[in-house]
Amino acid sequence: MKSFFGALVGVFVGLFLLVLVLIGFAVGAAASGGQPQISLSDQAVVQITLDGTLNEKPNEVDKFWSELLDEPAQMSLYELLQVVDAAGRSEKVKAIWLDMGMVDASWAALTELRTALDSARAQGVTVVATSKAYDPKSYYVASVADRIYLAPAGMLVLNGLSASPTYFKGALDKLGVKAHLVRGSDNAFKSAGEPFIADSMSAANRLQYTELLSGIWSEVEAGIRASRRSINDSDWTHILNHEPLLTAERAQELALVDHLQYPDEWSVADWGGDEDGIISASDFYAMLEPSEADGLIAVLIAEGDVVDGSDAEAIADFDFTEQVDALLERDDVQGVVLRINSPGGSALASDEIHRGVVRLADVYPVVVSMGGAAASGGYYMAAPADEIWAQPTTITGSIGVFGLLFSG
Repeated sequence: MKSFFGALVGVFVGLFLLVLVLIGFAVGAAASGGQPQISLSDQAVVQITLDGTLNEKPNEVDKFWSELLDEPAQMSLYELLQVVDAAGRSEKVKAIWLDMGMVDASWAALTELRTALDSARAQGVTVVATSKAYDPKSYYVASVADRIYLAPAGMLVLNGLSASPTYFKGALDKLGVKAHLVRGSDNAFKSAGEPFIADSMSAANRLQYTELLSGIWSEVEAGIRASRRSINDSDWTHILNHEPLLTAERAQELALVDHLQYPDEWSVADWGGDEDGIISASDFYAMLEPSEADGLIAVLIAEGDVVDGSDAEAIADFDFTEQVDALLERDDVQGVVLRINSPGGSALASDEIHRGVVRLADVYPVVVSMGGAAASGGYYMAAPADEIWAQPTTITGSIGVFGLLFSG
């Protein structure tokens, strides 16, 4: 047994030392080599890779590891919107290339990105989308493009939206645990605690999910139809009701995609660009110059669950209050934009954060921009703002609180 634990400790020590060595190499390379000089071609094509989770704000941990492993990092929505805006205004950028994978993001975030891409198109930039396969989210973004490419053996899925909550009452019953949900007697729609006291969806919860998903899908459908006007009404209805999974050939036949090609068959010249002019979105972002306008507009990004204390991966009341204190000490800030993407969380932490926004609003104009969700505590922190902006697909509102207790 002693030898086992000794070996286990040895493994952990070895891994720790390996991480230290890798960090040392990364720091040394950054210190000695610096960043390579990047130039922008007169026929530039900005390549935006959308694959994996699209967060509201940059993830410094992901960036560290991507630099360490020399792999591209998924940029944040905030960064991508700046890239698309700058590309649209640049005289050198001829095209934006959407290199699509399976993107995990809120519908509101995708709507914002889509709107920005449409604006770039209006300024004369060609938008191109390529992928091996499209699901509803990736196709929603891609549908705004001038040219949509799909791999010959690929597929396109347009199967609408659904919700399948998991219920735990049966498992709790077998364990001899009883859940006690405390909420207002007239508040059946506050359903966050419902999975612990029921085996299936209540009528109220089913109603609100139906309304929510129907509203979001209506916006998604309208966006796709507005961009792909060549799809006729009867074909669209048939796709949704009878043919949600399409082969590449069928997708092209129905005008959902334009070209069935392998990567070696793409012609960047057809996009208005040059092969040597392709530049990654991260490199293009690094070239952007900061605004020279007098005064600053501070941007606070509040993303994740609302929690007590300090937590870099959530909206923590202690961290948020520190940010507020720092802003109130500055004399060069002219306003604050508070970006919220949160389903809520701790009621006490939400109240502390609400107080922080009140303090900001007493000094600066505060504008709230809602992302995928600003619900419960997420809406509470938005309430003191001078203006609140949301996407049609934002999930927002606040309908009270609940408590959950367990007994054996």
